[in-house]
Amino acid sequence: AAPPGGAIPGAVPLDQLPPIVPARDSGLASNDRGGTVPNLFLAHTQEGREGTTPEELISSMAGGQFSYNNYIDSNTGRVVVGVPRDRASVGTGGVNERAINTVFTGSTVDWTREEWLQRMPALQQFARLAAESGVPLVNIEGNTDPNAAGIGGHDWATAAGFPTDGHSDPGPNFPWDVVMGLAQQYRAGQDPGAAA
Repeated sequence: AAPPGGAIPGAVPLDQLPPIVPARDSGLASNDRGGTVPNLFLAHTQEGREGTTPEELISSMAGGQFSYNNYIDSNTGRVVVGVPRDRASVGTGGVNERAINTVFTGSTVDWTREEWLQRMPALQQFARLAAESGVPLVNIEGNTDPNAAGIGGHDWATAAGFPTDGHSDPGPNFPWDVVMGLAQQYRAGQDPGAAA
């Protein structure tokens, strides 16, 4: 587990993370949230070619029926916003109106914990976006309450009984302890990548 308020091993300083590329008209499916304030921040894997960039995935999804709010390059940590946070993307059946869906491009549920940790800038960006979203900093993994609020994965929605076609991403080896430690530090205004 990450030390509270201290540097997290492998984390890079905040000012060295790639900038977040704002949303543009990408042709991605989205819906009005109807006044619902998001209370879920959900992780997804692409299950595609390793090395896929956010732009490549957005381009392949344009005009289709699915989308994500944020596309994080698993290798570089570069973030491209596909669907603005004030709109609902279409990534998790049954909870899209209250979820901010975020995908790691070029990722798979089969990665080991070590493979995830080798992608620290991507994990940091996920944690940073989650911290900035206003969603409760509670890990809902393993929680089967369909009304839960917090940070989890597509697998949470499956366990909670939503129509997800059995999705299990981001997978059993996703380092939730590290991600939650990062998110807590970002929300507190700390830089987990700063030198001790």
